Amino acid sequence: MKKFVLKIFVFVLVSVSINDSLKSQTGYSWLQPAPTGNSLVSVDFINKDTGIAAGNKGAIIKTTDGGNSWFSVNSEFLTDFNSVRFVNSFICIAAGKSGKIYKSKDCGASWTLVSSGVNKDIFDLDFKGNSTGYAVGLSGTIVKTVNKGNYWFSQNSGTSLPLYCVKFINENTGVAGGYNVILKTTNGGVNWINLNVNISPLSGITSISFSDSLNIVAAGNTPSGDVYRSADGGLNWMKHSMDIHRVFGGSADLVRSISFLNSDTGFAVTSYGTILKTFNGGVNWQKDSSFRPSFDKTGIFENVFVSDKNNIFITGGGGTVLKSSDCCTNWFVKSGFKNDIRASYFLTAKTGYCAGEKGMIIKTTDFGINWTYQDSETEFNLNAINFSGNNTGYAAGENGIIMKTTDAGNIWSVQKSNTYFTLKGIYFTNALTGFASGGDESKSTGLILKTTNGGEIWNSSYINLSKGIIASVFFTDISNGYACGANGIILKTTDCGLTWNENKEIPFDLHSISFKDSLNGLVCGSDGSVYKTNDGGLNWNYIKSGVYKNLFSVKFDKNGKAVTTGELGTVIISSNNGNSWQKKNTYTYNDLYSSYTDDNSFLTVFGSFGTALRYSETGNSYTPDKLSFEGKEALLFQNFPNPFNPVTTIEYELKSSGNASLKIYDVSGKEFKKLFSGFRNAGHYSVSFSGAGIPSGVYFIELTTSFQSVIKKMILLK
Repeated sequence: MKKFVLKIFVFVLVSVSINDSLKSQTGYSWLQPAPTGNSLVSVDFINKDTGIAAGNKGAIIKTTDGGNSWFSVNSEFLTDFNSVRFVNSFICIAAGKSGKIYKSKDCGASWTLVSSGVNKDIFDLDFKGNSTGYAVGLSGTIVKTVNKGNYWFSQNSGTSLPLYCVKFINENTGVAGGYNVILKTTNGGVNWINLNVNISPLSGITSISFSDSLNIVAAGNTPSGDVYRSADGGLNWMKHSMDIHRVFGGSADLVRSISFLNSDTGFAVTSYGTILKTFNGGVNWQKDSSFRPSFDKTGIFENVFVSDKNNIFITGGGGTVLKSSDCCTNWFVKSGFKNDIRASYFLTAKTGYCAGEKGMIIKTTDFGINWTYQDSETEFNLNAINFSGNNTGYAAGENGIIMKTTDAGNIWSVQKSNTYFTLKGIYFTNALTGFASGGDESKSTGLILKTTNGGEIWNSSYINLSKGIIASVFFTDISNGYACGANGIILKTTDCGLTWNENKEIPFDLHSISFKDSLNGLVCGSDGSVYKTNDGGLNWNYIKSGVYKNLFSVKFDKNGKAVTTGELGTVIISSNNGNSWQKKNTYTYNDLYSSYTDDNSFLTVFGSFGTALRYSETGNSYTPDKLSFEGKEALLFQNFPNPFNPVTTIEYELKSSGNASLKIYDVSGKEFKKLFSGFRNAGHYSVSFSGAGIPSGVYFIELTTSFQSVIKKMILLK
């Protein structure tokens, strides 16, 4: 048993090395959510302890403790993965966009691209037996392997319709579901037969369960949640409904995935975060009332996996992993599942604030490594945040809410804004004078509010009844200010908001405005639109941004560089006052609403699902010296210096007293040195390690307690 555990441990070590290598090459790091904020589309477990999840932009994370904690084993590829499956305890396969299939022989530590023989998107995988697997995708694609994923060959599905899901009960008998079609094979895919199920028009089967030779349950992507059930192996079908209602605003809450424990008990998840369960084989479904997301958006859940009679896992947007250990009675967030960050404001590189969904305000005092939640006393979404001093700040959002703090965020109090319109922007020119902008999008009404007494009283500074919401406001000095909004409106004041003049109407909705100095400014908006002024707003000229996604924020950093962020991970950067732009690879599809660039050229972007991604503009990797997460039993800090020669210091912290050990391993996983092992009181510890007499190379530190094992990589460089 000890030898097997050691092998698994080596895989963990290698995975840490690969992830660090990737960061060194790309120069980016997820501050939150960790270990990833990308959508996790698929999850699978090989036993009660070991599981793996995969998703967008090459995201792969792994657990070795039954899903209680997860770490990144990024594949070093940026493929959008749609499915990941274990073949056995060591081999796992991930597949996704453009027919790409990757294989790991070491439980996810390293990955190799293998040829699928197709270039169509693959949506699902399934393996049965020791070697046999199937993959399905666009244009009726079906490929099969009989040697654990080393080689794949195509099968004739008999359809050109996309296939979204596949499930086998043994190596030969399986079903596949897709757009208006369910197929079945009983001879290993030599022949696929259309079961001619009466599927609702213009809909598809997004997930399918084949629990035994008779019982098949297929879920459709219709607004009501159609379910198709066969109790005789697919000869006859009955249509049922999950009775899913449209969410607020009329959007359809589509079923994304189903998973069954047996022929009777199954679970389903939807895009807007609904969990459903059935105890009679899919005939009747009931919503799980024990859990409901606090936010209302699509992409919350993507996949559900029933590991055993007690343990159920759900993955989704923003790196979300949920676990239930009591068959859906209680749910616990194990990763991700954070509110959108809509705005950010940094006083210094070290101290900053973010505001977002459901009244969220968070604060960092250590360069964004750790964040603490502030009590905002509101559930309204917050869209903007600004500070007039080190301790005094304001946040604004829905229903006219304006919050104020005078003690650096410890206490936030509600200001009387005298409006119920949504507020999108806020800006203070000094300790007393500030402006908030917003309006009513449904009525195309816009307004700007002004205070001259630090937010005690807010009065109307500008209002329009038909030109649209004012999304952003910015001042270059106490008198001169600018605002922009819907229908391309740009406003300017030269008298501290007493009057506002309409300078320009641009054929795009505008979302953000910022100035480098009194003359040079930028606005950004819908469809990648960017306009520039170099004469204080008298003239605005269209600049080709090179992107066509909606842009939400534009900011100048201290060095005059402009950063614009937008939907689906869009970031463009200009170093010449906005005359030309370069698109940045952000390694995410999450919408990005705000940004901050510190004095060391580290760019941090903020967005949906709590995204806080940091990049190095110099190409260097960003690795926090001391990264800790609230709730961990033990903290192992990065050794310093690192690389080192010959002596380095290792610090660790124990949250509670108990047995613990600190060991050094070489790159092969062999224990090299035991620094201590035994009882330790709770507290902070420091120990020196000397590399004298040992060769240069990569070594690993493992801190182990009764509840947790934490690993860090260190480099001896002579």
